[in-house]
Amino acid sequence: MKNILYITRNGLLEPLGQSQILSYLGPLSKTYQFHIISFEKQKNISNEAHYKEIQSLCKKNNIKWTSLVYLENRRLWSIINGFIQLIKLCIKSIRHDSVDFIHARSYFPAFVALLMHKIFKMPFVFDMRALWPEELVEAGRLKEKSISWQLIKLLERECLKKSFAIVSLTHAALDYLHKVYPDFSIKQKTSVIPTCANLECFNLKNREFTPNSITISCIGSMLSGWFKIDILKAVVDYMLSNYPNIRFEFLTRDNKEKLLLKIDEEHKWTNRIHIDSVLFKDMPMRLSNHDGSVFFFTANISKLGSAPTRMAELLGTGIPVLTNCGVGDVDKIVLEHRVGELLNSENEAHIKVACDNFIELIKNKNIAQQCRFTAEALFALDVGVVKYRNIYNKIL
Repeated sequence: MKNILYITRNGLLEPLGQSQILSYLGPLSKTYQFHIISFEKQKNISNEAHYKEIQSLCKKNNIKWTSLVYLENRRLWSIINGFIQLIKLCIKSIRHDSVDFIHARSYFPAFVALLMHKIFKMPFVFDMRALWPEELVEAGRLKEKSISWQLIKLLERECLKKSFAIVSLTHAALDYLHKVYPDFSIKQKTSVIPTCANLECFNLKNREFTPNSITISCIGSMLSGWFKIDILKAVVDYMLSNYPNIRFEFLTRDNKEKLLLKIDEEHKWTNRIHIDSVLFKDMPMRLSNHDGSVFFFTANISKLGSAPTRMAELLGTGIPVLTNCGVGDVDKIVLEHRVGELLNSENEAHIKVACDNFIELIKNKNIAQQCRFTAEALFALDVGVVKYRNIYNKIL
């Protein structure tokens, strides 16, 4: 059995790590031996029961897991220390575990994989996830043309050039990279694999629509800086003001008090807004109680590379979406498959029209099945697993 070193900045104890790492590696572990090195937040490690549950899941799939601590309050030191620890562990694993290649999930691990390629001639997969340098600039954490920016772009260029294969979440990001680096034949060695979902878990089984009581959800982080919390507030205000049969449920790990201050500062909707933190394993059941879902991200160049994980899970559960334009391939999916409503503008009049249209869409008796068909066509986990297996087989 071939050995793959899988390095990731995202933790397995996070819902994203379980849905977008373990969900893929579980089926793939029947063919390949994985060693995962991940960075975990201290608060997640402290949840002993959950930690043991993920350990058990890894062991069940014969996956070796090494967890490193991500220091949330000491960002610069966390990055430097993380690089040092990850480099040491990679060298140790390559020397002792007969590693055949590295799967680097996102930029930070890819830079370490590039170093391993330089030292050991180790092939690696650059699983980009998003356009990180552009994200840093647009978040105000990095100035374009600065020394740090130039260094990151240089490393990005080297990763794109030296990697055996590239994985992009969206076609939009692939088109953008092809324009930026036309001499790298990026399209030839890139596979587009969106954030897939285990549709056996996220399904229509428990759905029951009652038009007299509609629940709209928003799931995942809303205080990340990438989320358009102002649009969310406007949508919540309009819907709750004009539709007495609607309530909102937010499933997030964000701080409840901070989120409420952003959405309902005047406490107008106390009885019609519910906020809860949910483990990934419980998410399918919670989603089955929702009739529609909303998400709004900052639309810019960096978001061309984004494929919201929540979209696959929502559509798989038969839930249409209300979202904004300019995020990865979301516009194209919503329009072509008619599984939601798009906000083309942030002005009050357009928000009103979009919300009204969305409520009518929710009432469509065929919408749940339409969403499910779309999820099966675009986001089925087994399709993503096959694409990764094809990449691995080419390397080997």
